[in-house]
Amino acid sequence: MPALAPGACNTSTAPASPLGSGAFTLGAIVDEAGAVPELIESNNHMAGSLIGFGSGPDLIVTSVTGPPSANAPFTLSSTVCNQGTQPSPGADVRFYASADATITGTLDSPASPDVLLGSRTVAALQPGQCDTGPADAIAPPGPGAFYLGAIVDEPGGVAELIESNNHTVGSLIGLGNRPDRADHVRR
Repeated sequence: MPALAPGACNTSTAPASPLGSGAFTLGAIVDEAGAVPELIESNNHMAGSLIGFGSGPDLIVTSVTGPPSANAPFTLSSTVCNQGTQPSPGADVRFYASADATITGTLDSPASPDVLLGSRTVAALQPGQCDTGPADAIAPPGPGAFYLGAIVDEPGGVAELIESNNHTVGSLIGLGNRPDRADHVRR
C-alpha cells in the first residue's frame, strides 16, 4: 500500500486463495505488524461479508414483495438467485408473516412467531442465474401489521456453500379486516 496523506484512502485488489471449503467471513488488517505508529492502533481491522469457498450452489432470496394489505387470498412475489459456483437443483420458497423482522420459519422452530402464508417452487438455477415468480398466499386470521419474509430451501435439501443466508425479510403488510390510513405529502 502506498503512503497516504491525511484524509486520503487507497482501494486495491489482491490475489487470494482459500484454505478450505465452506462459509467464511472476509476480513482485512492494515499494518498488522504495527510498523507505522498511529493515533489509534485498535481500528486497523475490518470484517467483511460472508463468502462461500468451494464447489456448490448457494441459494439466496433477494426480494419478497406483496400488497400493502390483504384480508383474503393474495399474491406474493420473490426473486431467488444462485450465487454459488455450481448449478442448484429445484427448491421451494416458503413465505411467512412475522411479528418481528427476524424470519425463522416453522420447520426448525415449531414455537416460531412466524405464520406460513404460502410457497412456490423454483426451478434449477445455474450459477449467477435468478428466478422471479409469484406465489398464492392466504392471509392468516387476526388483524395486525406483519413483516413479509421468505426462506428458500428451508428443509435443507440442497447442500449449499452457505446455509445461513437462505432467508430475507421484506416490507410490512397489514393483514386483516381493518382500514389503513396513510399520510400523503403533496408537493
